[in-house]
Amino acid sequence: MTHLDCKILEVAEHLYREVHGVSMLAQEVAVMLRQDRLSKTEADELLARDPNPRALEESIAALCARVDMEPGDFPSLVTELRNNPPAKFDSR
Repeated sequence: MTHLDCKILEVAEHLYREVHGVSMLAQEVAVMLRQDRLSKTEADELLARDPNPRALEESIAALCARVDMEPGDFPSLVTELRNNPPAKFDSR
């Protein structure tokens, strides 16, 4: 059995970073840093990691297939979300 949430993890992280300008991990990393569970260097490395391009491409394809969208339309989605970020609990 496959899990769609696993397949779209890379694209979720990509969209979050594109819309909010920070990694989804930023809050967790900040807590770990304050608790001395990570060094500043380790935190910087975690936050600077770029997704594997192939994994991101596959993740975008999985998301597009799930929502019946052409992968070529994905950049427009990113632009729309960047220009009009969804509010918390937005149901659009």
